[in-house]
Amino acid sequence: MIHIQNTISKSRSFRLFLFASISFSVLACSDNPPQKTVEPVQENEAEIRALIKQDPTNRFESTRGLMSNGDSISLNRLDTSAVQFSPLSKKTLDSLMAPHDNWHQKALSLETYLQNRFKGQVQRDSNNLILKMLDGSDLTVRPMEQHDELALAFEWYYEQGYYVIRVQRSEGNHYRLINANNGEDITMNGRPILNDEGTYMLQIGCDLDARYSFNGFVLQPMEANKGVLIEREPANWGVEAAKWVGPQKVLMKCRSAIPNSAPFIIEASW
Repeated sequence: MIHIQNTISKSRSFRLFLFASISFSVLACSDNPPQKTVEPVQENEAEIRALIKQDPTNRFESTRGLMSNGDSISLNRLDTSAVQFSPLSKKTLDSLMAPHDNWHQKALSLETYLQNRFKGQVQRDSNNLILKMLDGSDLTVRPMEQHDELALAFEWYYEQGYYVIRVQRSEGNHYRLINANNGEDITMNGRPILNDEGTYMLQIGCDLDARYSFNGFVLQPMEANKGVLIEREPANWGVEAAKWVGPQKVLMKCRSAIPNSAPFIIEASW
């Protein structure tokens, strides 16, 4: 049985220490023209919160350091946009999102589309979601009013047996990860992105304006009681999407607070 550490904040605004890719719009940190080469890796064995550095122009610097468990991690900036992060095509995403201005309405539009993709697994009952468990039973998931949860939207199902639910709050959003094996319901600040092996999870978020939702990333193992390996909530850039490209390698699509700046990618490997 896989368990994940609950990373929910105790504050009303759910501002937590940290998905998303999965994402579904699912960006850069430089005033300079994009470069085609990866920046040199700089050695840095400082504390975990110094793993990612920024210069005065908000440009991410590639770096190497230690995670909380003592393992080494490399974080390299890639100035490229030639990566498809979403399993859905841009044409499909545009058709689902463009008609709506409200993010919750966009999420509901995506939910309707995904219900056809994952037939019989997710049903809507008014403001609740009915999820099909692996043993064939149904689990009803309701908004938790005591946590300022106003509405839910199904966002993805992982074949490892996890449902990703987007939660709309009065201000901002967070996520709930539902285990289809045992019904375990874990609230988390960022959108969870699981690797294919089911051994690691990345939480991501990008809210550079109002900061009502999580902005940054959290890397943690799926194994119980292993804690967070690395977390970052930067001031001037956020993580819009992520894609696992190996058991211990993930690409993060980032966006800068600098207007009209190009997207960039951080490659994390350990």
